[in-house]
Amino acid sequence: MKFVHLTKDEFDSFEEKCPDSTFWQTSAMGIYKEKQGCSLQFVGVKEADTILAASCIIGYPTIGKMYIYHALRGFLIDYTNEDLLRFFVTELKKDLQQQNGIYLHFNPYVQYVQRDKDANLVESGFNNQKIIDTFIDLGCSHKGFSRGFDITTEPRWTMVLDLKDKDAPTLLKEMDQQTRWSINRSLKYPIHVKTLEKKDFYLFKDMLDATSKRRHFDSYPLSYFEDMHDLFGKDTIELVMACLNVEELKESLTKERQDYINEKTEIEKKLEELPNSKKFTKKLKVAQEGIDLTTKKIQEANELKKQYGSELYLAGAMFVWKNNEAIYLLSASDENLKKFMGPYAIQWRQIQKALDKHMTRYNFYGTSGIFDKSADDYGVYEFKKGFNAHVEELIGDFELVLDKKRDLVYRSMKKAQAVLNKG
Repeated sequence: MKFVHLTKDEFDSFEEKCPDSTFWQTSAMGIYKEKQGCSLQFVGVKEADTILAASCIIGYPTIGKMYIYHALRGFLIDYTNEDLLRFFVTELKKDLQQQNGIYLHFNPYVQYVQRDKDANLVESGFNNQKIIDTFIDLGCSHKGFSRGFDITTEPRWTMVLDLKDKDAPTLLKEMDQQTRWSINRSLKYPIHVKTLEKKDFYLFKDMLDATSKRRHFDSYPLSYFEDMHDLFGKDTIELVMACLNVEELKESLTKERQDYINEKTEIEKKLEELPNSKKFTKKLKVAQEGIDLTTKKIQEANELKKQYGSELYLAGAMFVWKNNEAIYLLSASDENLKKFMGPYAIQWRQIQKALDKHMTRYNFYGTSGIFDKSADDYGVYEFKKGFNAHVEELIGDFELVLDKKRDLVYRSMKKAQAVLNKG
């Protein structure tokens, strides 16, 4: 085996065939980071002319032309092949030492232990502690089994819906009752889940800005979505919006109201023949309530049109389609329009799309790892859990110091800067 630097084409060819590749470990993501001022290189291990492992390495420039290197979501490697893993990490360390490296950060897309949707350990489930032990033995420091969110790295806890050997009716049946009800309710409205063209990305961006203010998280600039679209392509990056046309809604409600009026007319005829019938008296009351309710909803629709215009944007989301996995990466919604169940309309449409693409994983992505009502994201966790998504705990983040002197200088200067900032 030999450690080598790969061309972009070599890396792409290997990555595209790698069954466990993620959109983080792609040349497109590397180029995106390069546009932000990072260095970019592709490395790997070859035996003869066959590539056995590879990684896209990003370099963040710091003081004195030194670099902090990142392998986003780890390496494209068989982590169970200990000999290969040891060789790759050892040689990568030597290589990055020669490139003014301070330390290497990586967070493999590898599960730690097997958990169910309630985050309980699965009896006789897998355990990948050995991979952690190997990294530690190689001199890496494990950053711990963290919970909560850290904006400097990707989530350690995610939630995934297993699609393997499933169809839509089965998936719907396995969801929580409240989730099924919400999906079915969304289907009663003339909601259209639309894939946005690049020129319309601002619609999602504006909604995300409003959602971020409400939920207290950082939003993204419009350029982020445009760059992701340009670099990865429309088959990988998709922005969607759940839209409700007010005129279609009014048309549907008007038809429903007319059905109640017709029903009331028929019942009144029956009551002329049977004036003391409790059955038809009760039906008459129900029909009148239906007329009153649909009349009220039509009035509300008219008010919505005055406030929002003819098109209501209920919710939006960003999805990544990669290999056998769909990732629900970002979401936004209009709190004032939540009764229309826009997020559920999006999820149900995208789950069915994932089935059509023969994907086996539908990743609802990040959760804090805190599974009680004290968690800030408990409502989001329950939303994802309702679709029957199980919890996945990844092995976590690692740092490998490349040069102790550089590391000491860097951390000392960071501490000094922190003191100055406080002053």
